[in-house]
Amino acid sequence: MSFLHDLLDLIVPETCAGCGRGGTALCGTCAVPLTLDPRPAPLPVRPPGVRCWTVADYAGNVRKVINAHKEQGRTTLTRPLAAALTRALKASLPPPAVPAQPTPPPSDRELPPLRPGQIPPRDTPPTTPTEGLIRKPSKTSGQGTRSRRVVTGELTGSNLIHVIPVPSARRAVRRRGDDPLLNVARTAVRTLTNEGLPLVLTTALRQTRPVADQAALSRTERVANVKGALTAAHPLDGARVIVVDDIVTTGATLTEAVCTLHRAGAHVLAAATIAATTRTT
Repeated sequence: MSFLHDLLDLIVPETCAGCGRGGTALCGTCAVPLTLDPRPAPLPVRPPGVRCWTVADYAGNVRKVINAHKEQGRTTLTRPLAAALTRALKASLPPPAVPAQPTPPPSDRELPPLRPGQIPPRDTPPTTPTEGLIRKPSKTSGQGTRSRRVVTGELTGSNLIHVIPVPSARRAVRRRGDDPLLNVARTAVRTLTNEGLPLVLTTALRQTRPVADQAALSRTERVANVKGALTAAHPLDGARVIVVDDIVTTGATLTEAVCTLHRAGAHVLAAATIAATTRTT
């Protein structure tokens, strides 16, 4: 299915998914809302302790673009949608930790300044990081010396952040032949990891039962529709997580995802979406 859509993109003249203008998959005018600064989404149903960041309003041409990507298989829209999700993900990241400054050891006496050529007493710490240190040559099997490689920003359990997409319905994936949100999230995470950010895409959520189409449901009906519909695929004890979705309307699905991840032991930092609607009913 996805292959056929890609083939059609090569054969049929491209038109803008938003306004229908010919010659491009997404014209400059329709792309503008996807390049706005991220903002907190106004959610009638708010995930406990979690803020959701979004970029665009889910209305007008933005709605057409997202639906064309999701329902019509317009894979050429993956990159601009991923760029919007990338901005929302950046906004949702916690601030970098500031390393604590070392405290100098207390001194109960003031030492006089050293005269030229004088050797400092044994209990006096070196005046520079390298003074007083004896470097032992490293053992090598060949010529030259072996240098020590210093690795910074290593991806460890303490600083790694898992980006977890809300799962698409299995029947929708079968019908589309692909998972558009997963592709967008994968592209966004790849962009940020190439910038050195400690992110990894993790598909840790699964649907436990079918859910009805949310489009025509009220806020209360949406909450009941997704209640208990998700489960964690594996334990996430202590994992730091950002939940992502393409759109958020009431926040019911995001709230269920966050609660499910909490039960699996995860620490959910935030949520990020491409677009949000202000619908409250």
